[in-house]
Amino acid sequence: MSSYPTPITEDIFNYIKSNFAPEDDFLKRLKSESLAKGLPEITISADQARYLQFLIRALNFKNIIEVGSLGGYSAISMARAMPDDGHLIAIEINSNYAEFIRKQVSNAGLENKIEVVNADAKDYLSNFKPDCYYDLIFVDADKINYRFYFDKSRELLRQGGIFSADNGLAFGEIVEDNPNRNLREVMAIREFNEYLINQNDYYTCLLTIGDGLILSLKL
Repeated sequence: MSSYPTPITEDIFNYIKSNFAPEDDFLKRLKSESLAKGLPEITISADQARYLQFLIRALNFKNIIEVGSLGGYSAISMARAMPDDGHLIAIEINSNYAEFIRKQVSNAGLENKIEVVNADAKDYLSNFKPDCYYDLIFVDADKINYRFYFDKSRELLRQGGIFSADNGLAFGEIVEDNPNRNLREVMAIREFNEYLINQNDYYTCLLTIGDGLILSLKL
């Protein structure tokens, strides 16, 4: 028994990915086509996708919002785990990325589950008036606005719903005073983490998978 997590070497990660987070040919092809189109290689990891699928299946989540969809890997992964009457809104600001996602959603046969919205998420969520509350809001977008997205989630999440965000470890530099990455982004995530864990009406944890998966339960 150990008080510290086991270091995840490349071999151990490959073991986890092969046995607990396998990617089928479609997801592998989606990744390669994303790179070929010039999309940055910053999608969530396979084990993060698997964990989100686990949550969705275990809790029967039907209504999901994703902020920052890139090439559609995470949206398609989540939608696959949703029931037939599930609905996921994928918000992507880049028009080229949004068009790529629509193509992949069609190829995956998930048009009935995924709605791709090409918009600035700040503007979209500020004017969004849904006729339901949401089970899950997943954010993997501009780090500077994580707090904004969380604050908007208060109005949209049902009690017992989950707010989740990627990069809770700030690209591995969450405790660095002089990070190699964009200092403003690292500080924004650090400040957001502190803000989130001090919200008394949410119960928050951080999973050390990928670059840190934040999970916050609305009480």
